[in-house]
Amino acid sequence: KKLIFKKPIFWIVVLPLIIIFLFLYLFLFSSKFQVTSIIISGNNSVQSKVLESIAWNNINKNISKSIFLTGPEIISKDILNEFPQIESVRVSKKFPQTINLQIKERIPFAIFCQTDGKKCFYIDENGIIFKILEQIQENIFIIKKLIEDKEVFIGERVVEKNIIDTISKIERNLKDNFQIDIKEAIISTPFRLDIETSENWQIYFNLDSETD
Repeated sequence: KKLIFKKPIFWIVVLPLIIIFLFLYLFLFSSKFQVTSIIISGNNSVQSKVLESIAWNNINKNISKSIFLTGPEIISKDILNEFPQIESVRVSKKFPQTINLQIKERIPFAIFCQTDGKKCFYIDENGIIFKILEQIQENIFIIKKLIEDKEVFIGERVVEKNIIDTISKIERNLKDNFQIDIKEAIISTPFRLDIETSENWQIYFNLDSETD
């Protein structure tokens, strides 16, 4: 009888299947490509061990800890859902066994307070609130929005980005040109912004026109 490797079916069907199986085994189950470490950078307010735990939970859901089966998008989404104070997460693979998490946390731009003054939050430069405050700090100004009196939630955009940019521009110009700080920025109507300065006088801006 002919040896199996001398038959055409071996070269056409059997050998390719063997090669595919070996590659699958190598990529999915070989210890050389299983995640053994997670490196985290850029975090300040969120503990590394908590972020690492979220990443490991996702990795352990796979049939193996293979770096090829690790889903960066899923890890990033889970972290962002858990921590509104994190603006972005960049998950990358460092072959053969390491996952890198680059964290970018939100930076407080101002304090956003509801009109009744009962709840105040840190708000970032994108208009998103991300942390509730027990007490108001003195070295940062307050933003209020009189045109809407509704309950707000952490992670929600409560002020449009273009209005935040306008407030930032006003703050910078007052500080650089006149050494005057902003005390409060009040969005009183969809078209009007009231700025109260540290000297206790106000400037009224039309949001439909240039602020210069």
